[in-house]
Amino acid sequence: MSSLRGRLSLRLVGISALLLIAVGLALRLFVGAWLEEETDDALEAKARALITLTQQEPPRVELEFADEFMPEFEREDQPEYFEIWLLDGSVLERSRSLAGADLPRREDLQVEAQFSDLRLPDGRWGRGVQIDFVPQLGNGSRDHLVLPTDPRMLPLGSGLQGASLVVAQGREELDSRLRHLSLVLWVGVAGLLATITLVIPPVVRNGLRPLQQMGRQVEAMNARSLHSRLALEDPVEELQPVLNRLNALLDRIEEAFERERLLSSNLAHELRTPIAELRNLAEVGSRWPEEAQAVEAYFRDVQQISELMERAVGQLLLLARSEGGHEAVELGLLDIGEVLAACCARQQLAARQRGVELVQDVPAGLQLRSDRAKLEIIFSNLLANAVAYSPEGGRVLCRATRGRASDCVVEVSNTALGLEEADLPLLAGRFWRKDPSRTGGQNLGLGLTLVRTLAELLGATVEFRLSRDKVFTVTLMVPDSPRPAG
Repeated sequence: MSSLRGRLSLRLVGISALLLIAVGLALRLFVGAWLEEETDDALEAKARALITLTQQEPPRVELEFADEFMPEFEREDQPEYFEIWLLDGSVLERSRSLAGADLPRREDLQVEAQFSDLRLPDGRWGRGVQIDFVPQLGNGSRDHLVLPTDPRMLPLGSGLQGASLVVAQGREELDSRLRHLSLVLWVGVAGLLATITLVIPPVVRNGLRPLQQMGRQVEAMNARSLHSRLALEDPVEELQPVLNRLNALLDRIEEAFERERLLSSNLAHELRTPIAELRNLAEVGSRWPEEAQAVEAYFRDVQQISELMERAVGQLLLLARSEGGHEAVELGLLDIGEVLAACCARQQLAARQRGVELVQDVPAGLQLRSDRAKLEIIFSNLLANAVAYSPEGGRVLCRATRGRASDCVVEVSNTALGLEEADLPLLAGRFWRKDPSRTGGQNLGLGLTLVRTLAELLGATVEFRLSRDKVFTVTLMVPDSPRPAG
């Protein structure tokens, strides 16, 4: 498995190499063309100087050439060459360095100077220029005659003649400069490439340090370190969204682990009391089996304890199905007042036993489409919680109104003297009670947890409020025809 650092380094070095080679080739071509153009300009200037020394006095053409002024055409070591032809093909003049040989020339006449590479008489490669021209008139010729610059434009019968000049020199200096240029360029490219090859890996390693740091933190995580969160010593903007999402995921994982731990602990704690009661009842019943009334009372207690345990298991299963998205939502048209009245009726006995007054304030005809069974569970848990935790002789108010659009707002209020503002975020936690000593009774601490979970399943929202005079209110906003969650 290749590393990200290695892949990035290899690709950066490869791209840098291609760019350096491309730049080197471009510089070689550009500077090489400039050097060649400079050589051609010098060669053309020398040819133009020879042209100025060529004069004609029809029908004669002469070259006033002095060897001492242009010794390069006479020397034996790497000499230069020139040759002049008249248009009839006869040789007007050639340099001594030619020793009777001829330079190559084109037969087609051109106005502009024509450059070319050629083989010199001594076997060297050289650079040559050919210029076709009309020699200027001598001092004794007709001054009023205007000569054309193009030999092809000479008037017939005028006696004027055109000529072709070829000047050639060796390419040694030019080729040496080009080789030196190529050497400097490619050595520079190789040096830069070597430097880049050495520099890029540590630069990439330093750039990927936040990723490596994050990877080490993730690798070190386990079930015992879920409380820690990912953080970078030097925050990077591009990695911040990833860190935020991973930390949010860790929050959910930690919450899930904590729920599982609390579930195991709380479930064992909640079931320990009824199981101990069952064991005690069994022991007592086995000692005095002849007392029929006592045995009958024992069995009634066993039934109540079994119902409590069954209710706990049922609520936990419903929570698991709802949170896992496996609980179906069955929509139907229902009357909120009727549903609340049925739920209040089931709580009347418990309310009378504690002297709590149940008051229902619901307008007639308040209808919406929702899941009746789940709303009954929600309303029943809210009312049971309010009755159980209201002071004796207290009052529970259940109010329902039409909200914005077609939503329905249900509020259940009761006096909760022992509740604090800091307790509100904890109310929907599993098995949470304000008074931990109230375990093992009829209330398991799952009521408000189930309320919030089922409300989310129905697309509803739940809000807890506590007024200054200790009136606790649960507000449930139920949408009409909700889209099932999940």
